[in-house]
Amino acid sequence: MEEKNKRNKYLKIRVSEEEMEAIKRKFQNSGMDTLSGFVRAMLTVSIR
Repeated sequence: MEEKNKRNKYLKIRVSEEEMEAIKRKFQNSGMDTLSGFVRAMLTVSIR
């Protein structure tokens, strides 16, 4: 990974059980490999 793209910051959030289940359902339907990558993609798309 290039130095400029290095992920060296940690983000921790709390979600409800219902929110987590919804996130997991969407992740499973996304075809993405990792939950962290899926959440990162969803966050970056929504803030651009």
